[in-house]
Parts: sequence; structure tokens; C-alpha cells
Amino acid sequence: MMRLVIPTGVLLLLCSCGIRSPIRQQVTLDFADPATVRITAATSIDEKLANTDEMHRRIADAREALLSGHDEWSARFAPLDPISERSVIEKSSGALVRVERSVTIPRAQLQRVFADTNITITVTNSDGFAELSVYPGASTRATRQQKQQVESTLRAWSADAARYLAAMHRLYAYLEREPGRAPFVFKRLLESEDTPVLQKEQALVEDVGRAADHITDKLRAAERDAVAIDEQFDRVFNPFPAEVVVHLPREAAEVEGFEKKDRQLVIPRRGLIDALQSLDGQWLSPDPLMMLQMGKENEPEPTAADVAAMPRHSTAVVTASDIEGAIIEQLKPAGAYRLRWAEGR
Repeated sequence: MMRLVIPTGVLLLLCSCGIRSPIRQQVTLDFADPATVRITAATSIDEKLANTDEMHRRIADAREALLSGHDEWSARFAPLDPISERSVIEKSSGALVRVERSVTIPRAQLQRVFADTNITITVTNSDGFAELSVYPGASTRATRQQKQQVESTLRAWSADAARYLAAMHRLYAYLEREPGRAPFVFKRLLESEDTPVLQKEQALVEDVGRAADHITDKLRAAERDAVAIDEQFDRVFNPFPAEVVVHLPREAAEVEGFEKKDRQLVIPRRGLIDALQSLDGQWLSPDPLMMLQMGKENEPEPTAADVAAMPRHSTAVVTASDIEGAIIEQLKPAGAYRLRWAEGR
């Protein structure tokens, strides 16, 4: 198993408890019937991702709201006059882990479901085709305190990430001149701090470790919050209250903005981790921290020798502003999302 000898690292921290939100939401729009839309809102709770009393209290409050029908999706569905409705409650060892609420309404009422958000959503019909159009505005989901914390975290993390990238560039520039030393350096970096290396190499590896530590020291403080930092980033930049999945009765004739995932059309939820993963390889490859974060289950992790044999590239100068701007660009939604499909039974 590959392990980082670097004491801590941002991606190791980000995949730990307190960073990913233990409460996840997804809303599915099903247009199987030409006149109606079935809306299914699913809320899932993963208590393994909670590691503070504040987070556990938030989960308890969420469970109470879900069981009593006072959660946000119950509130969105309450003003409607649904043609049909359905609720499913799932528990594990007596604890609530998932609630699914579905309503079927006329398509013309779809905007009413998102009335409390800064989203415009319409469904129109013309010449035998239906078209779904979604126009997101700026997010109004975050509190002022959350906005300030996200701005502070992003600014501090971007500055430290720039130092980390600079340290890795110095290491890779050295290995470009001394490629035969790569197996020893990566073994020292990834597997054993007892691996003998040259004094210059030891200094380069230690620079990488210090840069990674600065990142994690700042982000670790966010673990104490009731709302995970990844979720806070989502609230600040994403106006959608959940990941949006659309089911169509047939293949879409036109697609704009949506992503295709397993035959589904998705407006994905993007938190801080998603943004970082999308930037993998842009400035640095291979990135040991990112590789560890993005490792796939049931697949062997690369050894230090594997990493040493990989082609390397790094960008000489990456500023904090470059990183901050790239992350924000990944977090922002598209200007519009459109689907067009042939109607009919």
C-alpha cells in the first residue's frame, strides 16, 4: 500500500471525517409522462463522516426534521397539490439513514418547487418536442459567516497550495536533471523515511512535506464546524439545493450543460473536493497527494517505483490567484442547462 511519508497532506485531510458532508441530497426529475413530472427528493445520512459533537447534533436535528416532515423538501412540496405522492423511510440499526419523498405534479408547476432558490426552470412543448430549461443565478444558500469562512479558507489554501506546487516543481526539476535518482527519492517520499538519499534530495522532500503541512493545518480547523467545509463551498457557489438528475422517456435530441452519468443527465453538486479533483494534472503530474485521494477501490495503489517511472511535468510558476480562480471556475454552475427530446407516448 502506498503511504505518504509526508506527515500530512491536503487530500488526505479532505477525504477524512469533517470535510465531506454527512448529509447528501439528490433530486430527480422524471418526465416519463407527457403532461406531468415526478419529482423525487432523496436525503441520505452517513454518520461515519461526522467526527464532532456539532456535526452529530446537526445529524440529529436533520433526522428529527425528516421524520416529522419539517425538512426543506417537505416544505417545498407542501404548497403543491400533487396528483400522487410517496414517501420511503430507510433505517439501519434503528437509525434513519435515508428518506425519499416523491410527488407527481403538472409540468407547469415545476418552478414552484424551486421557488425558494435562485433558479428559473421551465418546461415547454413545441412541434412534438419538449424542452427543459434551467437558468441558475447566484447562490443564496450560504450565510454571511459561511461566505466569509469560504473566502478565508480559499485564500489561505490557495497561497499554501502555490507553495506546495512550487516545492514539487523544484523536486521534479531536479529529477529532470537526475532521472536515475527518481526511484530513491519517491521511495523516501512515499514509503520509507529511512530510505537513504542525498542531502539535496532530503531538503527537497522536506520542503514538500512542510508545504503540505501548512495546507492541512488550516483546513483541519474546519473539521470542528457543524457544516463541513466541502458543503460550505457548495452553498457559496452553487444555487442548486441538491444534485439534479433528469430521466427522459427517450434519448435527448439536444443537451446543453448537463453531464451524462450512467445513462442519466445530471447537474452535479460540486464541492471543494470535486473542484480539486477536476484540476488534477493541470499543473502537476503525477501528484502523489491527489493520486492517494483518487485511488479506486479494489485497485492496487501505485508503488513508489510505479510513480518514479511515470512521465513527469510541473508548471514553474503557479500563483495563488491562479489556483483560487481555477477552483472558483470549477465550482460555478453553467450559465444555462437545456434538454430537448421528442415527446409522445
